[in-house]
Amino acid sequence: MISVDRDSTVPAYLQIYACMKADILAGGYAAEEHLPSVRRLADELHVSRNTVDRAYQQLYAEGFVRGVDRAGFYVEPSVFDVLELSGSAPARKRPAPRQRMNPRKGFAYDFYYGDLPDELFPARIWRKLANEALLAPGSVNAYRDPLGSRGLRAELARYLKQARGVRCTADQVVIQSGIRDGLERIAKLFDPSVDVVAVENPSLQSVRQVFANNGFKVAPLDVSSSEAFFADLERSAAKLVYVTPSHQLPTGKTLPIADRLRLTYWAASHNAYIIEDDYDSEYRYRESPIPSLQSLDALGRVVYTGTFSKILSPGLRTGYWVLPDDLLDLYVERFASYWCPVPWLTQEILERFFAEGHWARHVRRMVQLYKRKQKRLVDALHDVFGDKVRIEGDSAGLHVWVHVDDKRSNRELERLAASKGVGVYPNLRYWYDPTKADPSTMLIGYSCIPLERIEPGIRLLGEAWLS
Repeated sequence: MISVDRDSTVPAYLQIYACMKADILAGGYAAEEHLPSVRRLADELHVSRNTVDRAYQQLYAEGFVRGVDRAGFYVEPSVFDVLELSGSAPARKRPAPRQRMNPRKGFAYDFYYGDLPDELFPARIWRKLANEALLAPGSVNAYRDPLGSRGLRAELARYLKQARGVRCTADQVVIQSGIRDGLERIAKLFDPSVDVVAVENPSLQSVRQVFANNGFKVAPLDVSSSEAFFADLERSAAKLVYVTPSHQLPTGKTLPIADRLRLTYWAASHNAYIIEDDYDSEYRYRESPIPSLQSLDALGRVVYTGTFSKILSPGLRTGYWVLPDDLLDLYVERFASYWCPVPWLTQEILERFFAEGHWARHVRRMVQLYKRKQKRLVDALHDVFGDKVRIEGDSAGLHVWVHVDDKRSNRELERLAASKGVGVYPNLRYWYDPTKADPSTMLIGYSCIPLERIEPGIRLLGEAWLS
């Protein structure tokens, strides 16, 4: 039962969220059951629609419900798998909460993707540059350029031209606090009442969530083949297309050059824009760097974005965007009263980090280390599993996409691995519709596991899956 205690110090939306979460876990709602509309529940509880919407958004963020454009919220079918496995599911066998973005549980051998080991961060150099920045005259007590530090933007423009062929000036570079916050701002440049956003399928759940939270219809693009991708794209009538062409997340595929050109031509002919997320472009192990999609775009249809999270630190929450001129003008207009969300000191340190050559040295160090990690992981998978696994995406990045020749579900494979102290993670959260995910495919990362733990971890995984 949902109720709101107006004398409580707990915000009303959290009370509604807690009641609905308890009802779902207790079996009060069936899988795929349509939740009360925001308007109806707000009227029943005598609260604002915004209060109810915040409660639903919290349930959505935690994976209890899914949103359907113009139809409301439904109970997420995959929610009760964990409860069933633990024996604590309600009698009606409802789904258990799906894993959050960081589902780590302290495994001895953790093949999580995303975090970096603390010892790899260049703390000594960072501290030195921070001291220099703080002691330098001026700027520390002043509002800065809303687009970000001019010096850092100039350094990035030079680096991107050299490393990724990106054609831009410092004026086109915008500093943002990570991909999600950047997407929130990009979304404000389009109209959710008429514009459709097309997103790769599978892809980052958070990308779909940002656009859905901003009221956009999100159309999935099947990345299994060029034919399927462009067929979906044509059907979508999208105004904005999100892609990871150099190392598709999560499958690890590379978009062929012919498809890259075709995509830019499509965008130009449909008056659409492409967001190119080049999130791990530094990590290439067996081939030369692939030209960015933006470098092939002569008509200003590509919005390029990158991050420092994969090579330096996810904790910095710092990324950058390169906007084509017409979107840049609109961005400046829409965000005229907004300041850059990244702290001044972080930007100042990064500018010095680039200018003094530390970035180039750090990239070389990281690529050498992760090339060894990638080889150790792939070799161990082949040694232990032989032809029972098929590996994709192993020429770049910080993860591999592993197809297991096993009739058990990836949730069961995850549970068996955990019983041996090994953390591997299912692919469910990357799919637009989790029920259509490959049943025995896992994302195995090597960004944070120590090199020496990779081989013993995979051998334990073999004991869990092959016994």
